[in-house]
Amino acid sequence: MLTSDRLNNEVSTKYILTWSEAYGSKKYSWEFGSEKFLEAGCPEARCFLTEDRNMLGSVADFDAILFHQRSFNLQTDRPKLRSPGQRYVHWMFESPAHLHYDITPLDKFKNFFNWSISYRLDSTFPTPYGSFRLVKRKQDQKSTRSDIPDP
Repeated sequence: MLTSDRLNNEVSTKYILTWSEAYGSKKYSWEFGSEKFLEAGCPEARCFLTEDRNMLGSVADFDAILFHQRSFNLQTDRPKLRSPGQRYVHWMFESPAHLHYDITPLDKFKNFFNWSISYRLDSTFPTPYGSFRLVKRKQDQKSTRSDIPDP
């Protein structure tokens, strides 16, 4: 277990806590610890992800807390303490068309979050579902679809 004293000695590490479950896990499509940040080539390699709320002694000692909108209950399960520099991160990959599944309506979160992670390109950390890329066809390659004319 890390303590608040240890946090003071390791100021370069950014501790991130996953607060609520996201689709059966608190990993949020990532891995706990710091290795995944390095493997992914993240420009900020000092991050450490955990679901252990007691790891630092107080949730206020975490640099950021990730909340999955769908499963987060603002009324009954919000952190009791929050430090001034702490970032609350909204994590959501569903479109607003599916808001009726959320425990807490989106309008109740006004001014609660500092950052966002979502499929939207205007989020703080955009994470799109996929991407398109132009692939050059070889000269001798024929289209497999009848609606695409061959060159």
